[in-house]
Amino acid sequence: MGGSILKRLCTIPWALTGVAAIVYFAGRDINPDQVFGAVAGDFLPKLVPGALGVFIAAALASVMDSCSAFMISSSALFTENIYRPILPTGPRGTTFLWAGLLLSHLS
Repeated sequence: MGGSILKRLCTIPWALTGVAAIVYFAGRDINPDQVFGAVAGDFLPKLVPGALGVFIAAALASVMDSCSAFMISSSALFTENIYRPILPTGPRGTTFLWAGLLLSHLS
C-alpha cells in the first residue's frame, strides 16, 4: 500500500511542472512536445548552476536503463522460447547462459 501512495505522490511534481509551463508560456507559440525541455532550459540554470547538466544526465540514464531492460528481456525470451526447444537434451546450464549473453550483446 505504501508503494502505491508513493507513486501517486510522485506524480504531483510532474503535474505542477505542466501547470507552471502553461502559465509561463501563455500567449507564446510553442510546440507542445518541446515544453518540458524548454522549461528545463529556462529554469534550471537560474536555480542552481549545473542543474541542467544533472537533468540531461538523468534523462540519458533513464534511456540507458530502458535499453538495458530491453536487452535482458529479449535475450531471456529468445533463450526460453526459441533456443531451448531446438536444443537437444543434455547438459543445458552453461549453453543457455552463453546463448543469453551472446544475444544480449547482439541486441
